[in-house]
Amino acid sequence: MGVTYAKGSITGKTETREYDFLVDTGATKVGIPQADIDALGLDTVPNASARLMTADGTIKDTPIYIAVGMLEGTGFVNGAVPAAMPLVGYNLLQDLGFNVDLVNERIEQRPDDEIGPPFLLQPPMAVKPGAPEDIANPEPTELEARSQEIWDEVAQAVTAVARRRGWTCVTDADIEHTVRRLDAEFPDGKKGPMSYFAAPQLLWANARYGFMDQFEFDDCKPRAKELIKLLSTL
Repeated sequence: MGVTYAKGSITGKTETREYDFLVDTGATKVGIPQADIDALGLDTVPNASARLMTADGTIKDTPIYIAVGMLEGTGFVNGAVPAAMPLVGYNLLQDLGFNVDLVNERIEQRPDDEIGPPFLLQPPMAVKPGAPEDIANPEPTELEARSQEIWDEVAQAVTAVARRRGWTCVTDADIEHTVRRLDAEFPDGKKGPMSYFAAPQLLWANARYGFMDQFEFDDCKPRAKELIKLLSTL
């Protein structure tokens, strides 16, 4: 048995960076180098911090950042902290329903009828049994609803291009894969679909987790619309 890695990406304000994440079941959050956090322009979680031990044994508090990304084709929003190398912890693995196969050095989706390890039974955002239905399924805010509308428009535009080319495009992961395939057709120096895709990815996450303010929404919306316009020409 060796070290396990998982392929993924994190989306910032203007770009998406791909990583080979070290799978660290002793960690709780996503970790990426501070330089990447700064370059991606990740927002911090208000009034939240994490206590980390540095290589020399020093304990220090660090902000927790909002990481929007993909792990093995599945989208996520998770807390992220500075780390010497990209890694994913057990909270995210549990939330996305992954098992760690240490023998074959990979992660794989857990069957629906299989329960995870005891320390992973309850995801951080789980609603307690008996909670009112409106707490478990709250009505979306205006920005969340508008974010979903724009994401749906992007998804429909991407799916339309995929169908014209005979490609499969059903899931959110298929949408990103399709955008990457289309982007590869563009010559160097010319803006392709991936140049705009970070914005709708953030809107997709905001529709589910509601972390954007009006300024951030207004920043993402025109770039998502530019992507839709570009897709209409393909």
